[in-house]
Amino acid sequence: MRGRTERSGLDFPASTPSWSLYTHYVQSNHCAGRISLGEFIPKRHRGKTDSLILSGFPLGALLSAAVSYLVLNNLPADMSWRVGFGLGTTMALLFFWIRRVIPESSRWLLQPFSLLISRSQFDEKCRSALSIIIL
Repeated sequence: MRGRTERSGLDFPASTPSWSLYTHYVQSNHCAGRISLGEFIPKRHRGKTDSLILSGFPLGALLSAAVSYLVLNNLPADMSWRVGFGLGTTMALLFFWIRRVIPESSRWLLQPFSLLISRSQFDEKCRSALSIIIL
């Protein structure tokens, strides 16, 4: 039986500052996307829109599981995992492209504290953190 001070090795990445920064960046993009969409929706429809956006996550998980099932069962084993990784990479690249082309919210830009850190400064800090994680 393991003692409390022993580590299994699987919990190591969660304890590193670079991993913590990376997961914070990913989660921040998720939250910021939902909030920024809510700013452009008329007030009377914001609740429905937020609910629809939040219900998209479990639906996306179901769709992902269905696609994985089809890929794994209909393609040869040496090719199916490559297709799965390719689809995942495509979705990640699409996410970063969408993040790049969506303009900053006008409501955010009008607030005085928005001048403290610009989007390019934030992106640069995140890129440097990701390069540390990858290397």
